[in-house]
Amino acid sequence: RVEVGSSVNLTCDFGDFPRAKCFTVIWFKLRSTSIPTLETYQNVRPGGSLVGNEVKKTCSLNLNNAQVNDSGTYYCAFISSSAIYLGNGSTLVIRERSDDRAYIEILTPSESDGEVQSSGAATLVCLVFGVSEPARVYWVIEHGLTDSGSGDSSESTPDFIRNQITIPGEVWSSGSVCTCVVETESGRNMSKSASKTGKRVINRCIQSKKV
Repeated sequence: RVEVGSSVNLTCDFGDFPRAKCFTVIWFKLRSTSIPTLETYQNVRPGGSLVGNEVKKTCSLNLNNAQVNDSGTYYCAFISSSAIYLGNGSTLVIRERSDDRAYIEILTPSESDGEVQSSGAATLVCLVFGVSEPARVYWVIEHGLTDSGSGDSSESTPDFIRNQITIPGEVWSSGSVCTCVVETESGRNMSKSASKTGKRVINRCIQSKKV
């Protein structure tokens, strides 16, 4: 599994077949759709290349800037006399970049403030969807308060990361802006803010972290 835009190298070794050489190799792709289709990569698609000395037995298919439609099972093959010999096949899955589909939802106390009045505190929950890599999630509250909140792997699923924070009721009632910040291992940042004033989405961005 790789992300869109990655470079992929598929290698085929015909060491057990004395008559096989790289110049005789043909690459096939079987795409898993409702109706299976077979594509020939004898002439590699734009952005790809065949690698290997023509008379050697280890040959490669390189796919640069891989796209979702490059997903499928790839086979190398060569024809000798009336027989065709196929490799075992390698399944390639190209997925959209995680940050392209990532987003944040913030759950806030009910508009009636009943949840705040009964406990004297307000709980906000940050749900992060579409991030497939390790990430740090924390809260920034207006007027300088920063809190890591609470959340661990047991509270999250493969589909989302969960983190919550409890703040004094008067801080929430005053309209202070509460921002959930996500920093991924690869250096991507994104955030979303909420306040009692009703401006739920105050900021959201995804960018590379500056070093």
